[in-house]
Amino acid sequence: MKNKNRGISLLIAMGISFLLLGIVFVILLAVSKSLERTANIARANQVFFMTESGIEAAFYHHNARGAGVDFVRDGNGDVDDSQKISHGAVGGTVEWEIKGRDNPIIGLLKENQTVQIPFFWDSSLNPAETVPDPLTSIDNFRLTFDESGTLSDYNFQDQDTSNDEHLIDWKITRKNIDKKVQTFLPIGSSITKSGAILESAVSGMIINSSATISGRITPCLESADTGGCPVVLSKFFSGDDNFVGVGGGGISELQLIFRPLLSFTNNAGAKISGIPFSVDSDNDIPKSSYDIVASVELGNFNQKQELTIPEKTAIGSFNYVIFD
Repeated sequence: MKNKNRGISLLIAMGISFLLLGIVFVILLAVSKSLERTANIARANQVFFMTESGIEAAFYHHNARGAGVDFVRDGNGDVDDSQKISHGAVGGTVEWEIKGRDNPIIGLLKENQTVQIPFFWDSSLNPAETVPDPLTSIDNFRLTFDESGTLSDYNFQDQDTSNDEHLIDWKITRKNIDKKVQTFLPIGSSITKSGAILESAVSGMIINSSATISGRITPCLESADTGGCPVVLSKFFSGDDNFVGVGGGGISELQLIFRPLLSFTNNAGAKISGIPFSVDSDNDIPKSSYDIVASVELGNFNQKQELTIPEKTAIGSFNYVIFD
């Protein structure tokens, strides 16, 4: 009589089936993870380019309006709809901001650098206002050098009490009612010489728009005047003088410009990094560098990119020469 092991074939078949099922499951899992990685790479690229689109939009609106543009989030942390870019194909939205004003402006005047700070900006509240609002100007300003007191440790090369040299040159420009540019050129006082700030006076030096610093306006638009249009800074800044333009009127687009005239080395020959300065006002001031922020959320991905971009500034010599 033959003995048969019932179910052995079924057991072997089931084992092989489970083994094949496991292999298929592992393959499917590997394929799924591969597809997920591919999707994540694609999504990461999408998020990157979406963020770049926000950066480019911010660049466009800044360059279209100029220094001092300030399109930021409101008190609830939201941006205007015009600061959102919808990417419908991937179902994501990028939000961007421009931070272009601050108070005070803190900086470091470096050797051979010209600093130009505009005292006006487009007062539009969001990019949707395609026609710029009237330019908003600051009410007052104060320029302070070496507020931190670090210059007390420096002795500029060539400086001595018998030959107090010109260290920093400065001027203020504006447009008169006829949109012609006029410049305030300081002509000296007890703390300046021929309009330039002296080495001995730079530490703690303050130039205030309400000060009675003497100067002249150039070009002089009053043909009858033979004195070169003398004026004090406070009147030039406010427009309260006889030389705002033909027929009188208001002024706009004031700018403060200053630059060093000497090399920044001390008596030991070591280079000095720069002279600290600050500009403050009764309200905001356009920064010398503006900040751009672009943020995206797409599924499990989010990205925030922040850039600080130096403002374009005037490069070149001043329109007048100082003589000892």
